[in-house]
Amino acid sequence: MVALGVVTWLTAAGTLGAAVFSGYLYSSLPPDVAEPRKVFIVKGFERTFNLVAWVHEKMGFGVLKLQPPPSQASHPNLEVTDASFDGVQVRVYKPIAQKTGSKIAGLMWFHGGGWVIGSIDQCDALVGRIANRTGAVMVSVEYRLAPEHKFPIPFEDCLTATQHFLQHASEYGIDPTRIGVAGQSAGGNLAAAVALRMNKDDKKKFPPLKLQALIYPALQAFDFQTPSYVSGHRFFVLLSAKTMTGFWIRYLNNNMSLVDTFANNGHTAALKKSRFASFVDRHFLDDSRIPRLVPEDVSVDLPDGMKDILDSSAP
Repeated sequence: MVALGVVTWLTAAGTLGAAVFSGYLYSSLPPDVAEPRKVFIVKGFERTFNLVAWVHEKMGFGVLKLQPPPSQASHPNLEVTDASFDGVQVRVYKPIAQKTGSKIAGLMWFHGGGWVIGSIDQCDALVGRIANRTGAVMVSVEYRLAPEHKFPIPFEDCLTATQHFLQHASEYGIDPTRIGVAGQSAGGNLAAAVALRMNKDDKKKFPPLKLQALIYPALQAFDFQTPSYVSGHRFFVLLSAKTMTGFWIRYLNNNMSLVDTFANNGHTAALKKSRFASFVDRHFLDDSRIPRLVPEDVSVDLPDGMKDILDSSAP
């Protein structure tokens, strides 16, 4: 009887907890969501994963990095090879139907994952699809990840791989004047940083990049109280201000005690002195979206390990 009572109590507590959790998930959705059940499922997985990751890190096991098992999607129209570009691991996707003697375009791809997670395996299907649809040679870069490899190592890996590709374009039947860089999220940040560095320092050594394709890139760490962050806090986004500051800080110096300071813009006053501040001025935002203002008297000097945030390679 005692065991039955315990089971009954645990069942009731679990049901109540699930009901409260479900109510929280539904109540924090925007009113105009077309398919709330699907968002509810995604949000539930995201909240659960965040809890597990938090416990994993607090127990001293480090950042939880769930990577898919090493495997490749089927790419019947592509020649797919793993290679090393000056010590940086890459995966090359080359169209099989390339005409003999013809020169095609090339595109470097940098995966997302907040500089902390992600891999060339994780984006294998996507990169293969881009190669098939564009007819370009794709190079997916396995740059080293934070926090074990902080800035500028991931950036330097991407830069090194890009420079190698430009130097050896003829080996892949590529026109070196038709090579670009692309990436999503943190990968978009790395693509922009590589393009900036190539345009600034390497004009005479390498052909100029043809393009940069930035897919929802992480390009600014000045202001974590913009309307999208504030709305996301009230409702639901996968990347909240605290999540994004966590990624940025792991990338820059891994001092996680700074997460709340950055998420609340405690570093804003110091960053306003930077020459980059004008590029993220809130006056560029839609006037109909009124952002939460930051107190003008906030003044926190950037720690030495965070001054890289002003480096255009961060960018």
